[in-house]
Amino acid sequence: MGLIDLAVLSDEARVPALKGLKKKERYLRRQQRILSRRHGSRKGEKKSRRYLKQLQKVNRIHGRIADARRDYAQKTSRIIIEKADVIALEDLNVKGMMKNPRLSKALSDAAFRLLRSCLEYKGSWYGRSVCYADRFAPTSKTCSHCGHQVDEMPLSVRLWTCPRCGVDHDRDINAARNILAFAVTPGRGEGAHPDARGGVHPLREGALA
Repeated sequence: MGLIDLAVLSDEARVPALKGLKKKERYLRRQQRILSRRHGSRKGEKKSRRYLKQLQKVNRIHGRIADARRDYAQKTSRIIIEKADVIALEDLNVKGMMKNPRLSKALSDAAFRLLRSCLEYKGSWYGRSVCYADRFAPTSKTCSHCGHQVDEMPLSVRLWTCPRCGVDHDRDINAARNILAFAVTPGRGEGAHPDARGGVHPLREGALA
């Protein structure tokens, strides 16, 4: 999962991040500024009729933005669930990532937790195994072809070549393949949801990260 592509799959398919939210959020900021100028916005003031009307407008915009995120997560999860029997995810520390002020807004828009929840309950509905790679597994800097692990892999590096086998990798696609491999390997993943952690789930045909 990422901010440019919401999901990158091990079959090289990509699901782009939701577009159009920035336009809605610019409109929301304008309406919030109008709200702040209405009589009743200050503490202790009686809420005027114009203030309450503008507040309803702001709340509707918030609702539309939340609905857009939820709708996109539902559609994305449905596409992924229909493609495979085993879905492997990276166990991101979203709460820790949100502490970065430069990323917190983009992470909120991406709604990783919402997508994960949709995959979990739809996996249960349709009999899919949803499992997780260990949070600290070196998915990006491990060659998915030969297993060689490089020492450093800065975020700026999007394409790299394995020094051992010479295979060229796209960072995200390589990580997706490793997430799948680590998630279904005993000791490298957390088992399938909602089974106990550490459960062994064999890689079946059609598995996808």
